[in-house]
Amino acid sequence: MKRLVVLGRASASTQMLIQTMIAAGYAVYWVEERRDDKKQLLLRRINKQGLIKVFGQVCFMLVQKYLNFSSKKRRQEILNGFDSIDSIKPVLTTTNVNSPESIAFLGTLSSDIVVLSGTRILSPELLAVFTCPVINIHAGINPKYRGVHGGYWALVNQDAVNFGSTIHRVDTGIDTGDVLAYAYTSITKKDNFATYPLMQQQAAMSLLPNVVSALLTNKAKIIQPSLDSQLWSHPTLLQYLINRFKAGVK
Repeated sequence: MKRLVVLGRASASTQMLIQTMIAAGYAVYWVEERRDDKKQLLLRRINKQGLIKVFGQVCFMLVQKYLNFSSKKRRQEILNGFDSIDSIKPVLTTTNVNSPESIAFLGTLSSDIVVLSGTRILSPELLAVFTCPVINIHAGINPKYRGVHGGYWALVNQDAVNFGSTIHRVDTGIDTGDVLAYAYTSITKKDNFATYPLMQQQAAMSLLPNVVSALLTNKAKIIQPSLDSQLWSHPTLLQYLINRFKAGVK
């Protein structure tokens, strides 16, 4: 049985990933990252994007919490058939997958493939530990929607044909690795910012087992993107409200 290591947060997307690959016949080992550097993240974001924009992003987080709460039923519909993540226990919980302790542990797992799910960017030191393929499932179509909330920004740009996910190899950049597959999907009237990522992950799960199998048998093919590259960040409260009432993107 092939050994698949998941590096990921305790999230619905990680839940879908783990259950999909267990069902596909892999021995799955989950290394959970629980970040404790929110303050540092906020300060770095202010340094890069400016105080006013980051303040608007923080304000939007209140709306996001409401959307998460009000979308519980729809989220459960999407997650139907995927067992709770509580049924799988992590083999390691760390605040930073790039820490020396994490790197040392991951070097002992003898993994056949590594799949990321919402972790920070991997350091060159961690990537060097793996002798197997390392891939990521990005909630956006690369390279046009790199960064965060790629599906949301595609809808805002009236670019629904590029609403989906990218399965790609991991390098030290932000969603810049070789593209292995695109998973396209569409939303319903019941979907919003809180459910877009789950729709994208669900689409990717229909392709992931075949992509992993191709990698392990040296049959994977690289897709050459035809889209321009752009990096996206979190929306501010004002941006969200304008896009909701002007473009109808929830």
